[in-house]
Amino acid sequence: MRLMPIWIILPRMLPTSEMETFAEVNLSAIRANVKAIRSYINPAQIIAVIKADAYGHGAIPVSRILAGDVMMFAVATVGEAIELRQAGIHHPILILYNVLPHLIEKAVIQKITLTVSETELPKALSKIAQQENRDIKIHVNINTGMNRDGVQCNQAVGFLQWLNTLPGIMIEGVFTHFATADKIANTELDQQLHRFNLIIDKLDRLNLLPTIVHTANSSAMLKRKDTHSDAVRIGLTLFGLNPLVGTQDFLPLQSALTWKTRVISTGKIGVGEGISYGLTYKAKKPIHIATARIGYADGYSRLLSNTGIALIGGTPRKLIGQVCMDVSVFKVDNSVNIGDEVVLIGSQGNHHIDADQIAKKTGTITYEILTGISKRVPRIYRD
Repeated sequence: MRLMPIWIILPRMLPTSEMETFAEVNLSAIRANVKAIRSYINPAQIIAVIKADAYGHGAIPVSRILAGDVMMFAVATVGEAIELRQAGIHHPILILYNVLPHLIEKAVIQKITLTVSETELPKALSKIAQQENRDIKIHVNINTGMNRDGVQCNQAVGFLQWLNTLPGIMIEGVFTHFATADKIANTELDQQLHRFNLIIDKLDRLNLLPTIVHTANSSAMLKRKDTHSDAVRIGLTLFGLNPLVGTQDFLPLQSALTWKTRVISTGKIGVGEGISYGLTYKAKKPIHIATARIGYADGYSRLLSNTGIALIGGTPRKLIGQVCMDVSVFKVDNSVNIGDEVVLIGSQGNHHIDADQIAKKTGTITYEILTGISKRVPRIYRD
């Protein structure tokens, strides 16, 4: 029996005035941040880290506005890199980690720069380079103390000497990654930088120094100019979020993401009545409540149960009861109505909530809050 085709019609995105939950990304703020960073790090260049969908901001829209202002993009996976290529992004892209053998050819076809720290990957790349009669660019990751990946310090110079003998391999860059750059007192960073600089000096004397040396993440970029090298490899600061305390005065950053939802129902409960699963909140007096269309399936952590704060009607409102999959309940007053805006990250009236505040309440870091905002939450772009 012949099956008839099934046509799926996708609805157009609603205007923000009709959306229940959405994240708004200010592209002008990202541009302003990049301008401020470029001025601060000059003459170093920017390697823009846009892995994890540009930290939840949207890798494709972000890469489109940044291509003219950054040296290259950096991502975590071949899939992330190919997604950019398929969107028409032709700017250089670096994958920060070793890739599995079955993905090598896919990356090479898309002219994606790979990171190496062991022997099998560069051998495979050299073979492809010879078959295609072209050079393939690589970056070398050196483990100076992060102890996650990378070639060991005592093997690094010999490894680059060996790489230099492989036909078709062009060693474009060399880098390391700091384990404790966000700490204020930082002997570990000093030690890592010292180990790395010893290797760089040896490579320079042997005339093996690649053209791009990069060490600084956002934290190191802000507080240690001696880490800037040829390029800084940054993500969080692009989006206006500062991983350090006390640096705002000399590098103004504009937060690019606002997360909003709306009140979908209101009501009242009496003394002793509970809220949500488990009835973990019990009212000590009659209160007004507002249910907002935000839950853990949207990336709003269940750890915010009975502790979260949102802005409704220009006032901070406490989350009461458990965060559910799709909704959460807030303690309000009788001025709150169905359809009212609820700000989870951003400003309303004279109040502001940032991702770092949510991270502290949930015992995590800003990065996890941003990357955890789920695909179910539409991203709206303003310029």
